[in-house]
Amino acid sequence: MAGGAYLSTKPNLNDILKKTRDRRLDRRQDRRVSNIETLTGSTFTQTSDVVGAILSAEIAARKSGLATTPQEDPRPRLPMTESQWFGSIDRERRNLVQVETSSERTSTNFVDEVNYTVSTKFKLVETSRRGRLRELSIRSPSSNFTITVITDGLQQFSRSYTEFQTLSPHSTLIDAFEDSQDGTYVLHIDEISWRNNATIILRALESITFENIFVVFEEFLI
Repeated sequence: MAGGAYLSTKPNLNDILKKTRDRRLDRRQDRRVSNIETLTGSTFTQTSDVVGAILSAEIAARKSGLATTPQEDPRPRLPMTESQWFGSIDRERRNLVQVETSSERTSTNFVDEVNYTVSTKFKLVETSRRGRLRELSIRSPSSNFTITVITDGLQQFSRSYTEFQTLSPHSTLIDAFEDSQDGTYVLHIDEISWRNNATIILRALESITFENIFVVFEEFLI
């Protein structure tokens, strides 16, 4: 589709999207809890050392009559976990996107397909305007599919569902998991920006009837 807008009124779409989003939120909460437990367990001894260093610094400052300034703060910093690092990068990227688009007019486009069969490939996004992907959500009975993203004439990535699953724990922009309730494979991607043009392609390695394909992207009006 090229700059088109497809809005479906097919039944049960809201239930499908709500179930997907609820499952994603549960998974992200599990990651946060896991990261906190890992950080707490691995740095307990280090935290004791930190407390001791803080107390020693405060006592020394009082004895000398000097106040501790932020530039001279002697307190050691706890190491940043991998998830915290990825989270900071994601937040910075979102802030940049918000600043860039806050004062510009956009056209919002949708792809909304339920029980849609793909035998070879399906273009989810095809545009020659500057824009960004806000959300891509797929539910499939099979994991034998890939997503290819081409922006500004360059292929940014072409990954299989299995590769997305491997990357998923390290990024808040990508979520890929098998739904334990119905056995479907869920993929969610958001926040991909481009300056001039973009094509996003769903390729099926076998004939697949996707339970749901939902895409939202914006084009900037000139």
